[in-house]
Amino acid sequence: MGTARWPRYGRAPDDHGGDRSTANLEKHKALLIGTRDGINAWMQGHPDDCR
Repeated sequence: MGTARWPRYGRAPDDHGGDRSTANLEKHKALLIGTRDGINAWMQGHPDDCR
């Protein structure tokens, strides 16, 4: 298995460099929310894939 790619939404969600501080989350808030919204939109169109 290879590394998952996230071309549309930026880096992979676990690529935080070990920094899970509130300040770092705030710094990347737009990317995190955009990723969440993109996943939610995809899931709306694929109900059978999300059991």
